[in-house]
Amino acid sequence: MATLRDPDKIRIAYIVAGLALILGGSLGFGATRCDNQDRGPREFTADDAIASIDDREITFGEYIQTYQRYETQMRMQDQAVLPSPEYDANQRYAILNQLIYREYFYIRGQMAGFEVTEQEIDAAVESIRSTLMPEQEGPEDRSVLERIGDALSSAREDSYFEQALQQRIDPTMTISKLRELLEKDLMVEKYMTQRQGELDRQMMTELNAEADGVREEINGGLEFQDAAMQYSDHAESSQAGGLVPLVKRDTLTLPEEVVTRAFTLPPGEVSLTIPVTTQEYKGMWLLTVVDRKIAEELTSEEASEIENTLLEEKRIAIQSGEMEMPEDENIVVTPEEVAQYYDEATIRVIFMSADDVQRLFWDDVQEGLEDHTIVINDPELRAIRHATFQEWAYATADYMGLIVENQEAWDPESPDQYAYEMKEARLRYLIAMLWTDPIRNLTFTYNDNWDEMPENSKALLGGYFALCMMNFNRAVELQDIEPWYRLRRGQVDVFRRQVTPRVIEDMRYAHEYGNRDMNVEYTILDSLMQAIRLDDAALEEADGERPEEWVDPIYPEEELGLTLDQIDQPFIELIDLAAGNERSPEGLEEEAAMEAEREAMEEDSESDDVLSVVEEEIPVEAEVDETGEEIIDEMTGEASGEMDIDPGDEDDETVETDDDEPVEIPDYVPLVPIPEPTGPLTEELRTELEDLRDLVQAQIDVLNASMQAQQSGQQEIPPEVLEQLQAEMESEEGTEVSEEAENLLQEDVETDESGE
Repeated sequence: MATLRDPDKIRIAYIVAGLALILGGSLGFGATRCDNQDRGPREFTADDAIASIDDREITFGEYIQTYQRYETQMRMQDQAVLPSPEYDANQRYAILNQLIYREYFYIRGQMAGFEVTEQEIDAAVESIRSTLMPEQEGPEDRSVLERIGDALSSAREDSYFEQALQQRIDPTMTISKLRELLEKDLMVEKYMTQRQGELDRQMMTELNAEADGVREEINGGLEFQDAAMQYSDHAESSQAGGLVPLVKRDTLTLPEEVVTRAFTLPPGEVSLTIPVTTQEYKGMWLLTVVDRKIAEELTSEEASEIENTLLEEKRIAIQSGEMEMPEDENIVVTPEEVAQYYDEATIRVIFMSADDVQRLFWDDVQEGLEDHTIVINDPELRAIRHATFQEWAYATADYMGLIVENQEAWDPESPDQYAYEMKEARLRYLIAMLWTDPIRNLTFTYNDNWDEMPENSKALLGGYFALCMMNFNRAVELQDIEPWYRLRRGQVDVFRRQVTPRVIEDMRYAHEYGNRDMNVEYTILDSLMQAIRLDDAALEEADGERPEEWVDPIYPEEELGLTLDQIDQPFIELIDLAAGNERSPEGLEEEAAMEAEREAMEEDSESDDVLSVVEEEIPVEAEVDETGEEIIDEMTGEASGEMDIDPGDEDDETVETDDDEPVEIPDYVPLVPIPEPTGPLTEELRTELEDLRDLVQAQIDVLNASMQAQQSGQQEIPPEVLEQLQAEMESEEGTEVSEEAENLLQEDVETDESGE
């Protein structure tokens, strides 16, 4: 997924984004009707369990109601005209994740012995009742009989209340169901509040002990300034040995507790630990006073001089209207004001910052979840969960399971054939997006310095590219109308330093069919700028000479004769294992057992398979003929025109790299050399590339102008502005604006699925 980078950050992002779902999501207003429409990743009935934690099930009905309720809100947050497929997939998973957390908090609340009283539930019900059905104020002198009548009509009022719940929240909502949901929400809130408080107190206690230890080191002979440079988290002073000069009593850049202590602590002494709980300065502080002057040390003459100065400042302020004249017209200066004006101190501080309680809480949640069995019954949602733990093969296997099901139901004669193609195309795209993550992880490890990357890492990276690009190619083949598919494929080509006519064509396609989406246009522009930089670098390596004719590169996976079926086979073998690996206690134990078994097998024997242990450096720089015989011969000792991919499980094999650092090569990754960078483009292709960049930039200018017009209260771009921008686009030398691109500039032109 595009958003699946650092798993820890991703989990926190999902949690924070859906926190509202936990503490009130079940009662959000504006819900739509829940039926058996295929609004979820797969077809489930309302009563089917889409997931479970321990013995508590999350039904598809509960999931889809929550998803529908927040669908509009999530779209508004992104404001994308054309959301990418992975956006929708991630949002669906985020909703399910919040429901899982909600059940987890409820279980933990019960384990902690929390109780929700009937009075608390009654108060919550009345709060919702008053929101949906505001009370009509009647005359204060209503008779006793009228009030008795009101009491007798409570059943009728409950009926009206229930109707309001069904109209505004959920068609199936009843008062009893509402009470059940409120009981759960109140339990969740109690647990979260209590647990965060416990973690906060525990953290501050541990931090206080650490600060006391630092203070003991200072009292034992360690210089305060050396301790500050070693321990202090105060960015403004740590490198200066903790020095904070000229602290006044009204200083706002330090916590109030520290400023107050700066004027009471004897110079030269080290303060006791000062706990601070305000969020900006939260943590433990130590300080020592280097120098100080206070008003108490002033002579009467000095104090009188300062008082006269302040009196004059007040008179000037009153004359200018900045201050009001006192009612008794007596302007005075208090001793406190003199001290405020005169007092100052030079101090050194050590700040030991507290951890973010929210982060500690969610780390605690992740650890606690390992004690529970979580099962996700939908493969597509389960795939994203695997991806968050960087279990790329398991995630791919779940997607492959859906593709296999789809292919088995695929009838070429069926009028629904297009729907089957759409489904496989989307799944292929998601698989390809999945494999962009390990590509980025590996390249970022070496800071994109491919020349210094060990050869085995390059082979691994080449395999990731093959897995990614072959799925992108299949997705484009099946659903060519989807601009995101072409854009992402072009991005990966550029990412692996390949600038070809296909890149230009993919970017142009995405631009023309991007539905005027600012996100799409900016992504295209970034990719085009990167392609231009790569072409500049290639031109420099070619001593400034461009080729007269372009020769399309042959990628290693093509040389080796890899097919999509060969790429798919290892993951098809993993389908059942992926479904069973839910990171439950049993699943984790099974993983540990499998790992121990694998290590034992490695000690006993070595495999000769091409995708198993590689004993020596992989000769990725070897010369390759058309059939790929030479490289296969050096890698495996067998001459063959095709790569024999051995299906297997998630086991990883470790090989030694040039710098003696182990690199894990999973047995589902085809070991192919990474493509060499292409040479510079021809003059004609370079012109196309630059013209497309200018066209995209002009489109962005149009969209920005439209956005500014809307923000200023206008309904549309002024005609003269639109005509000028469009003329600039069409006047670009060598650029022809297609009919589709022209249509995108016209508000009143709609396009159908074919882009016409």
